[in-house]
Amino acid sequence: KSLKSEITEGQHFASIEYKQIKEMYKNSSLHSIADFYHYKEMVSKRKMKKEYSFNRFFNYLFGDLLCKYGTSFVRVMLWSGMVILTCAFFLMKNNSLLYQNTPGNTNFFDALYFSVVTFTTLGYGDYHAIGYMRYVAAAEAFLGAALMALFTVIVARNIIRD
Repeated sequence: KSLKSEITEGQHFASIEYKQIKEMYKNSSLHSIADFYHYKEMVSKRKMKKEYSFNRFFNYLFGDLLCKYGTSFVRVMLWSGMVILTCAFFLMKNNSLLYQNTPGNTNFFDALYFSVVTFTTLGYGDYHAIGYMRYVAAAEAFLGAALMALFTVIVARNIIRD
């Protein structure tokens, strides 16, 4: 449900009201409701930005879709799973894995194993990517480190405040 000020007075006043409501619930130790209003506040702030700007799109992509502005660790887990599965699919499709430096026919579970090991930055070394898929693996390791850190922050925030 939206505030009346969103329709009549615009997003600036709505974001102020959402912030005040959020603080009220936070001070009452009702953190899940406060999270909802934090999300609404951040959406209002995003909508104040120029409609087709890079900043607004970046804010939507990384703030809203990725983690619901720091309130949803479930979204981070879903995105992590999608990154792992997508990379595993491309590794398998391109047959871009070597097992102990021997080329072989890569099945999906080998690619999935490598993808999980790469995402978590463990890097056992039994499998390694070849060709341009090395860059995909490097990007996956970077995304894995970032998403695991984001997941840790969101979970720690939820544990500490309750």
